[in-house]
Amino acid sequence: MDNNQKMGKWNKCFAVGLIATIIDFFIMINQEDASSGAKVTAIILICGIIFCIVSVVQINIYNAKSKNMSADEYLSDRFANAIPETKEVFGIKEKDASPVTVKCPYCQSNNVKKITTVNRAVSTGIVGIASSKIGKQWHCNSCKSDF
Repeated sequence: MDNNQKMGKWNKCFAVGLIATIIDFFIMINQEDASSGAKVTAIILICGIIFCIVSVVQINIYNAKSKNMSADEYLSDRFANAIPETKEVFGIKEKDASPVTVKCPYCQSNNVKKITTVNRAVSTGIVGIASSKIGKQWHCNSCKSDF
């Protein structure tokens, strides 16, 4: 069986798991709370969700093999193209990126990097509204200030 046939098989498995999960969900919402039927239906629902997740992982593995990539490279490439900020996280350089000409207003260094949306969100999530990155666009690697 070649990769395309295996991927087709897992696509069908995903469709079956998804349909079973949706049908099971609608059956479950009509069950009485804590009845044995509701418990069995909940277990079937969880199994359907797990089946869908396994299918998606297998589909990505076969997609990676068809492109002669490792699974990590394939997923990195997919996410980097889906969310532009992830290119910086994965260290993917733009081919025609112009050099940074921004200077730190405090130490006049050119050793600065742009604060990404992901970086700002993580900082705000950890520190809250007291984050120093709110309203800032650049971080100086020399004096460690944000501006």
